[in-house]
Amino acid sequence: MEVADVPQFETRLANIHEVCLDTGIGKESLRAWERRYAFPKPARDAVGNRAYTQAEIAKLKLIKRLVDCGYRPSAIVSRTLTELRALLHQSAHEPSSLRDNARFRPLLDILLRNDPVQLNVELEALLRTQGLESFATQTVAPLLAVVGNLWAVGEIEIYQEHLFSQTVQTLLQEGIRALRSEKRAPRVLLATFPGEQHQLGLLLAQAMLSAESAYCLSLGASVPLDVIAQAAQAHRADVVAVSGAACFPVRSAEYALATLDASLAPQIEVWIGGSAARALRSPPPRVRIVRALTDIRPTVQSWRAMRKWGAGS
Repeated sequence: MEVADVPQFETRLANIHEVCLDTGIGKESLRAWERRYAFPKPARDAVGNRAYTQAEIAKLKLIKRLVDCGYRPSAIVSRTLTELRALLHQSAHEPSSLRDNARFRPLLDILLRNDPVQLNVELEALLRTQGLESFATQTVAPLLAVVGNLWAVGEIEIYQEHLFSQTVQTLLQEGIRALRSEKRAPRVLLATFPGEQHQLGLLLAQAMLSAESAYCLSLGASVPLDVIAQAAQAHRADVVAVSGAACFPVRSAEYALATLDASLAPQIEVWIGGSAARALRSPPPRVRIVRALTDIRPTVQSWRAMRKWGAGS
């Protein structure tokens, strides 16, 4: 890259779709924060679309990381970059984070010395020894939080975080494909709501469901509600499983659930996981809130017990 190109890159404005992909924050959240907290303050391009600066994107990434750590947007969106980094540094050095940092130190060292081949070897070995379910809950989920926190406080580069995420995503997909057990009910259709970009959380849920021999079909992230309903009917789904991060607006989640409740066949259950699920006030009766990855197994077992699905079903 020519030196002259750098200032142009640094000041380039991004559209809202690019910001969502880059930060993992949905469009609904970005617009809601703009209305409620006066941040971000996007400019408008020649046709009136929102255009975000790289500085706004950097701050949004820090906010997203703090939201994932349990902070509410209302408490942090108006804070300065210095204040946000201080909060992240504190979160990354809490006792639980420090324990995870020490536990995963060998893997983190491999990531820091930019050795993707060895990183894949070590993670693949853990997948083989732990099995898919334990690998998802005991290694991938906590390690994702560690890597994210270390990136936020400047100890890991963004390209290293992306490399790690892609590596575990590939291994989870391979682990799901490698399961040889016969697929049984429930038939689960997985997706995230429109504007929700979190693909990896959905993949972790699919891994847990597959380990329980559920039949899974994933539509991926940010799926229109009518498409979810159509796919559920076409594939005779027993369950529609959706997820939402903490930054996904509660009202948007409640609206989406109400829309699905009105459009899905009566026998189809809806399971919702992720941080957004814990903030729901009055979900429809058919909706089950799955608060953690480890709750997926008992949820599947409960579904089968209610329908008298035995081991040979």
